[in-house]
Amino acid sequence: MSSSDHHRRSAVEHIDGPDGGPQTHKCPLVVGYDGGDISHHALTWSLQFASGIGGSVHVVHVIDLADTPVDPDSETYEEDTEAQAGRERERATEALDRADVPWTYDAVYGTPGGALESFGRKYNAQMIVLSASGGGFVSVLRRLGGESAADNLARHCGRPVLTVPA
Repeated sequence: MSSSDHHRRSAVEHIDGPDGGPQTHKCPLVVGYDGGDISHHALTWSLQFASGIGGSVHVVHVIDLADTPVDPDSETYEEDTEAQAGRERERATEALDRADVPWTYDAVYGTPGGALESFGRKYNAQMIVLSASGGGFVSVLRRLGGESAADNLARHCGRPVLTVPA
């Protein structure tokens, strides 16, 4: 594995919003976020829910193929990937900043199910929130690669998993 491959696999970004650190909150929610409209709807729902119950929101974006350029050998591959992840971060943090709840944002490499399960443990989440599958070509490819993140989490993570419809 080249050093740039290792860098891609291990890169992590973490942002603590107001009161969003690892302290204990009444009802922490971990929210999977991919930057799409359906995922953004799930984030908005989670923020409204958390606000109503005095909870916190911990957003996890797993950097995947949708974030990367088509050509992995492109000279600007890493820059293009970081730019796309940055656009998704900006969209999420704009919504988070408008909400009156403690929050964190993390962008990580890995599998969605594994990352969400790990952050669920880290924050002792009462629930993991995901958007419903958006359909389309990318969704079909993900399903061909195995079960959905929601199905995987529901079977293995030991905590409630909520799928927010579009």
